[in-house]
Amino acid sequence: MLDNQVIISLRSAIVPRLAARGIAADVKQGNQPTQQGVPSGPLVSLFKITDKQYGYPERSTRWDEDELVMYGTESQQMESTYQFTAVAQQDPSNDFELTPADILKATAAILRSDAARAALLADGVSVLRVQDVRTGYTIDDSGEFMPNPTFDITVTHRDTTTEIIGIINAQEVIINRV
Repeated sequence: MLDNQVIISLRSAIVPRLAARGIAADVKQGNQPTQQGVPSGPLVSLFKITDKQYGYPERSTRWDEDELVMYGTESQQMESTYQFTAVAQQDPSNDFELTPADILKATAAILRSDAARAALLADGVSVLRVQDVRTGYTIDDSGEFMPNPTFDITVTHRDTTTEIIGIINAQEVIINRV
């Protein structure tokens, strides 16, 4: 499974469930290849931290009679860790506005829910663990403290590749005496 497929699965599990909770936050991959600027609304972003191979690769071969080729398939169980973070502009006069940490706690709760886990499993992604939400602070461009909550999630999935491992160019029949 490719990285973007895992990210699409995670996003598909989160977006409708945030909306069902009344949270209008977009979910995007962090560290975009082009400059995007500051989001106008709440944003949950995620980016991959690590890939860990788990166990041994599973290998199999398949003969294709029509093409006269042998296909080799290798499948490896992977543990991929993603980090989530949230940003949202806050109005200090509104005590009932969601903070970035509130949005991220809701996202973590969604990823722990049975409904999201079932949706991810249907896509071939399984949630191994959702870690605690941590909140640190950074200084923004105005010189003010800005909360920077994060949490990590580890998911498992299969990384499978198939390639031609042998081509038969000629067939030869040899008859020997027994």
